[in-house]
Amino acid sequence: MIDLRDTIANIKTHMTDGSARAMTYAALECRLAIERICYDRLARAHDYISHEEIRRWPPRHVIKVLEEDVDPHVASTYTISMARHPPAEGDDLSTLEYVPLGTQQGFDGRLITKLWNGLANTALHVSLPKSSAVQVEHFGDIKAIREKVEQALIEIERIASGTLTSTGIGPEVSFICDCGTRIKRRSELLSAGKVIHCINPHCTESFEVELAEKEITFVLRKVHATCTCRKIHHFPVKPLENMRVGEIRKFLCSCGDEIVFHCRIFYGTSKPGKMESTTG
Repeated sequence: MIDLRDTIANIKTHMTDGSARAMTYAALECRLAIERICYDRLARAHDYISHEEIRRWPPRHVIKVLEEDVDPHVASTYTISMARHPPAEGDDLSTLEYVPLGTQQGFDGRLITKLWNGLANTALHVSLPKSSAVQVEHFGDIKAIREKVEQALIEIERIASGTLTSTGIGPEVSFICDCGTRIKRRSELLSAGKVIHCINPHCTESFEVELAEKEITFVLRKVHATCTCRKIHHFPVKPLENMRVGEIRKFLCSCGDEIVFHCRIFYGTSKPGKMESTTG
């Protein structure tokens, strides 16, 4: 569980000071605390998802991706408990004595997004002047900043009262990437056609999910290119998808010829349902 005690103490110190500068720092600390809360849950989930699949950094987006791909309850409140004594075969599990291991404090993604944006709007931006008669102030309205900081602090303290952060519970499926990294996923969150990436940040491999009845298969995404010598080469898809327009990449075959990838823009004209012409 992320430790926010020092952050909370700093926020309260700034609030006691009460000056415009101190309140601005309090708002900044609150905003950073919200990011740390969300990113801490991401860090703990990175065994189940690659950085490539996050793509965007706003806290609410990060939590939404984790809910969809790693743990639907990543932002939920619940307590994990363990039976004091191992159950015997046939025992009614509801009658056993349980010892709580800890509680994860959840949060409303819409609320923390509202607080995160509100802190920036009231404290972390200089107001845009509407005319030459308006004086540009150093800081925002102290009363508005304090109100937003107080709202954020209540939520931050509540979340900080949790005693654990879970990476979720449920059946998993896993396989070994060619780079040697084990990739594992919650099987109930996988769908046919879903693209996943190796969690090794130095690996360029990606895979597509195939479902056949109850069997889950991960198919390597690659491009097959045939050299003039008829030798077939396989290239990972992800680096090619990340090429910029106009970029050229070359691969030297053992025969001495080159295989060239060139990223270009194409356009075409068409009638409904029929492509008439295409030009590069």
